[in-house]
Amino acid sequence: MSSLFVFMAVQLDVKHEIIDLEQVFLPSEENTVTRIVRRGQNGIYSYSYNSSSITEDGKERTKARPINARTFVNLLEQSDKTRIPIRKKVYSFVYQNHYFELNHYLNGKGEGTFILDVEDVDPGKPIELPPFLKDYVEKEGKFF
Repeated sequence: MSSLFVFMAVQLDVKHEIIDLEQVFLPSEENTVTRIVRRGQNGIYSYSYNSSSITEDGKERTKARPINARTFVNLLEQSDKTRIPIRKKVYSFVYQNHYFELNHYLNGKGEGTFILDVEDVDPGKPIELPPFLKDYVEKEGKFF
């Protein structure tokens, strides 16, 4: 997936889904990131426990398992107080046969920032951005 930083509010002119996402970090061992995630749409939520680490060959390995709401609330009490939870709205849509996720960060240092992730299904073909995304930065052929 390529990422594009967008620093503006946008009006989505395509059919899209809106997902509420909250990631809360838990104390972790060195080289491991552990978090609990609440993902919701239309007032219905699912919860997961995720752990990510870097393998010896340098690849990221993530394990995720579903948890229930009660476990999520109990684990909130154990949250890493040195890290700010991430809260964002994710607007997902398809444009020109590419899947896009526009992430709107709602808190922390990135509050108000939009980051666009694009699934590149055909690496040889340029990705056409939707016309409603006007402000973007491209550097050396990579979105950042």
